[in-house]
Amino acid sequence: MKVKSLFVISALFYCVCISGADLLLLKEGVHFSTEMTEVGRFARFTVKEPVNVELKAPSGVKSVQIKPVKYGVKYSIENNIVKLKGVLPGSKIAVTFNDNYDSPIYLFADIPQRAEWNNLPAETIRFGKGVHHIGRYDIKGDNVTIFLEEGAVIKGYFIGYRNTNVKILGYGIIDGRETRRAVRFEKSRHIEINGPVLLSQNGWTCSLFECNDVKIINTKILASQVFSDGIDILATNDVVIKDLFVRNEDDGISIKTKKWSFGGNVENVYIANSVFWSGVRGNALEIGWELDGDFVRNIRFEDIDIIRKQTFSHPFKRAAISIHHIGNCKVSDVLYQDIRIESVDENLIWIEQIKPEESSAWGSGGGVIENIRFENVIYTNGKDVPVVILAKKEGGIKNVSFKNFLVKGRHVVNSKDSVFQLTNTEVTLE
Repeated sequence: MKVKSLFVISALFYCVCISGADLLLLKEGVHFSTEMTEVGRFARFTVKEPVNVELKAPSGVKSVQIKPVKYGVKYSIENNIVKLKGVLPGSKIAVTFNDNYDSPIYLFADIPQRAEWNNLPAETIRFGKGVHHIGRYDIKGDNVTIFLEEGAVIKGYFIGYRNTNVKILGYGIIDGRETRRAVRFEKSRHIEINGPVLLSQNGWTCSLFECNDVKIINTKILASQVFSDGIDILATNDVVIKDLFVRNEDDGISIKTKKWSFGGNVENVYIANSVFWSGVRGNALEIGWELDGDFVRNIRFEDIDIIRKQTFSHPFKRAAISIHHIGNCKVSDVLYQDIRIESVDENLIWIEQIKPEESSAWGSGGGVIENIRFENVIYTNGKDVPVVILAKKEGGIKNVSFKNFLVKGRHVVNSKDSVFQLTNTEVTLE
């Protein structure tokens, strides 16, 4: 099988092969200009059907970890060659050797280019193969399509302000590490991001401020350092995010109502079929902290794999799933359905009404949390970590329910279970 293109960011001793046929080892500065990321190396390739992938591993490799486990990818090792068997089109996986999580390889097996990408408007802004230094690229006007060809590397970031009908499409790379962001939209609507790899560090990778009707599809995010959120949804409504991969060091997804000069309610957010690896800071799936306003409601997380949630040397309310409410709005009708969590170092779930004196700049306090539903949440491995729910007073957090909640193979059926740490609240279990 021929593979249309392959990007590898790696040390020189790594090679990626498909179906047993060696592909060219791409060297930084020779074949492409993208650098190794601080959170690991990645390869992106296009396949039409399941493939085998061979990795030349470091010497002494004895075990291989392939996440998420839901893909069921098997492996074999022979003479420091690791063969991954049956990598599916559309899958996004993290591979580590000998449980060394400091040097992973991420494999993004994209499906062939979408048919509609071959029939884009004549005025489409196209970035061809090669490096494009754009710095800050202001998207002008409405009805704008930006297409990134395979092999295009954009150095800088795209920003839109009061735009309507903007699309950023294609399998290129937006490297926003020097600009501390990759994509940002303010007060815009009818936005679509589909296909690219986004790189960032020390800043929000992809952020939405007071936007409406946003779709983010098949986007791969690798970001490092503090503030390296994957996607920030601030005062933004009607959002669909699917087929996302996020490996970062702060919040994977963060939903807020007010920050800086931006503010507004949040409703109708759907995040599905996505993979998160959250580092030592932040949380994987976060609502908070800044939640002043009227409401956050109708939020749905579905078919999510949290493959790893690390923590810092000092614990601080970090969790795989979290609601940190320091604002005055009502957070309600949040559903977490079919969530698989593979490894957590601090807290499994953290829901709290936070007193404003803890950080008065982030919210005025007094808000409530209600109708939070967990269905088919499964924690499979890692440390013994708690579910913490802290209300300032009775009634501040209510109607929290769990259905089919499994912790390391154990079906949790009682709120008195040792996994729960509850203050001024109750939960129901089915």
